[in-house]
Amino acid sequence: MGDDVFSTLIDESSDIVGKEQMVVVVHYVDSESLVKERFIGIAKFKETSPKSLKDAFEKLLSFNCSSLSSIRGQGYDGVSNMQGRFSVNMLVNFIRASNKRQELLQDKQVAQFSKLIEEAEIETGSGMNQESSIARAGDTHMGFHFRTFTKLITLYGAIVGVIEEVGNDPTLKFFGETVLWLDALQSFDFIFMLYMMVKILGVTNDLSATLQRHDQDLLNALSLINDTKKQLQDMRNEGWEEFISKIIKICNKHNIDLPDMDAHIHKG
Repeated sequence: MGDDVFSTLIDESSDIVGKEQMVVVVHYVDSESLVKERFIGIAKFKETSPKSLKDAFEKLLSFNCSSLSSIRGQGYDGVSNMQGRFSVNMLVNFIRASNKRQELLQDKQVAQFSKLIEEAEIETGSGMNQESSIARAGDTHMGFHFRTFTKLITLYGAIVGVIEEVGNDPTLKFFGETVLWLDALQSFDFIFMLYMMVKILGVTNDLSATLQRHDQDLLNALSLINDTKKQLQDMRNEGWEEFISKIIKICNKHNIDLPDMDAHIHKG
């Protein structure tokens, strides 16, 4: 890569003996204008503080003759301390950390479904609209992410209600934390990314599950990969208007401010 600009994808996980490690992959365009993806290494560290993660990342880049100044995009999976924002795992842990919050979530969910039934937005029937619970954090498989994001959409109103109620506690013990949660959850960016991830994972989840089977036939796997790529390309070419209309409708329903879609983007 040399001095060329690139984007990074960083995944924090544990090795087989439980030691923390960080896997780094870079994306860049080569001299022939082809998009390349390259695994550059695994960095191990003793603690997951922002400084420790940054130092380990910077050392790995230096070893590969590059630097932080060349980064033009960043993606994270599990490294919430490094991105300086909350992760879905943090939200899961916040809800599950208290039995009272879990019970409150169930109560809010029942009230939410009752309202939707009254407004005829969902149907009733045997086995439908059963109570759901937010998944336990920890597993990083794609199927886990798909299930978690889908449940987050289903429980969105109930989760926001729980956080608001926790923040209104007279002791103000979690007031600051709940303000940050609500600021993040009740934003256009969060809704956009949440529904985008569910839409993408809805296409790739079946492929991921199939490829993990030990008895998978190679030709069938290649056919599934091509089919998935076609679905994603069709989504990109033809699905934008429908998707953004859905996001605007959801934001309006939850009184979330919308950005000016017609505003000009000024490049620095």
